[in-house]
Amino acid sequence: MKNKLEYISPWIQTTNRCNLSCKYCYHDKSGGDMSRETFLCIINKMIELEKEEVVDRVALRLAGGEPLLVFENWKDGVNEFLSKSSLRSCVNIISNFTTIPNGFIEYINEHPRINLNVSLDGINKSKPYHNGLSSSKDVIKNIEKINKPIYILTVVNPYSIDELPELAKYIGKNKFAWRVSIDYFYQGNPDSNIIIEKLKECVNILVKNNYPIENFKLDHCDFNGYDEGCMAGTKLFAIDINGEIYPCHTLFSSKSIANMNDNINLIKTLHHQKCYKIGNNHEWDQECQNCVAFGVCHGDCQLYNNGKRKEYFCKIVKQFLLFYSKIYLREVYNNA
Repeated sequence: MKNKLEYISPWIQTTNRCNLSCKYCYHDKSGGDMSRETFLCIINKMIELEKEEVVDRVALRLAGGEPLLVFENWKDGVNEFLSKSSLRSCVNIISNFTTIPNGFIEYINEHPRINLNVSLDGINKSKPYHNGLSSSKDVIKNIEKINKPIYILTVVNPYSIDELPELAKYIGKNKFAWRVSIDYFYQGNPDSNIIIEKLKECVNILVKNNYPIENFKLDHCDFNGYDEGCMAGTKLFAIDINGEIYPCHTLFSSKSIANMNDNINLIKTLHHQKCYKIGNNHEWDQECQNCVAFGVCHGDCQLYNNGKRKEYFCKIVKQFLLFYSKIYLREVYNNA
């Protein structure tokens, strides 16, 4: 088919409920779960897009809230997706992994096309429960039960930044893929110079552990050529618990552009939406396009990389990339 998309990846908000109280979290905490009917509607439309050759593959992102709290709500739908979609398509679960529902370990270990992305900010100080206690030990204990590669997601924040080097040792030893993100909403970030030095220390630790350095990422920065940057509103989009569609999951409290339960052309709806300057409705400013780091960071977040956030993030990226690029080229080409 002409103009066939290589892939699409919907963020599916399986629930607004969560058992943690992360200070930097921006999601609705009012509760509510996505119904099985809405989830199956999404699954059927994704399968249809593949069959009609509108897209080559689909990468579902099951998130929340905490998606494992509603495992039974989406398990059958995922089974249907895996049985009817192409072998190139997959399911990515984004979880704090503090709780494991009955049957989940066997379920994920038996499905090679289901990937587990685990949120972990530190070895001792990580995302807190509602009572204020860290979830770190429970998460690490649960990770040991998984017999497949895991992707660790870390948000740099003032509460656990000192633990980044210890976390790097744990990740380096286990060879987990690792993505480190800077707090998008600027809720008390540490001094940028401290972050830069901690990131450098982490990379040196990973190298000492013979870690495949190409598996480390800082936000959208990428040397491998796999990451296209923020594709929100084009290949990436989000669906809330009621089936409302947004260009990005950070916009859930704003105006939706359509609903999955309606009879819509999803790709055209995303392409022509005018509610937000994102996706096909976005253009990077000249400063970004002229920046030496643009080819690696891709401008970062389309919605929030501006003002104070832009100044803060760009300083970190530029200084860290000067260091990281040398390490990356040395490690990758020496191991080629």
